Amino acid sequence: MSDRKTDTFTLLSAVTVSATGTSGVQDVSRFTEALLLIAASSKTGSPTVDIVVKASDASDGTFHAHTTVAQITANANVDAVKLTNIGEQLRLDYTYGGSGSIVITAKLICKN
Repeated sequence: MSDRKTDTFTLLSAVTVSATGTSGVQDVSRFTEALLLIAASSKTGSPTVDIVVKASDASDGTFHAHTTVAQITANANVDAVKLTNIGEQLRLDYTYGGSGSIVITAKLICKN
């Protein structure tokens, strides 16, 4: 058994994306790094989804771009994205393009 302490959070839980949106905010202040896992399924039409991980120090609620994820265009597991220097809060902003929809699930595995 590992002594490493991790917690898993769901940022997007099987969300059908057919418009631009934002995930909920996750408090990650007790962690130093994270692994973002994204899966896409149930694609209809020709959608594209661009995801940007945004971070905040929580003092004024302003979020800043941290990491841009490769564009999602197909049903697949997107490569795991390693995040370091993650700040106090994280959220995902996603931009929809094309036509149809796609279901996105995003989980964050944080460690300290």
